[in-house]
Amino acid sequence: MATRKSQKSQTTKTAKAGSNNRSTRAASTASISYASPSFAQIQTRAYELFEARGGRDGNDWSDWFEAEQQLLGSSA
Repeated sequence: MATRKSQKSQTTKTAKAGSNNRSTRAASTASISYASPSFAQIQTRAYELFEARGGRDGNDWSDWFEAEQQLLGSSA
């Protein structure tokens, strides 16, 4: 009888530890999303790149992606 009880207790501890690991993983994943730059930050940096090129049209997407990459690199 004591053996069954200790096995059940060990199983319960293992299950609790597993759920704690999942919540820890979820919390660490969630914190990564907060490290990404905001829309306004990317917009501001993209406009700075646009002005640095002399204000010539036609590179809005490349400016946006370049700004995003620069900001992601600086937050890492």
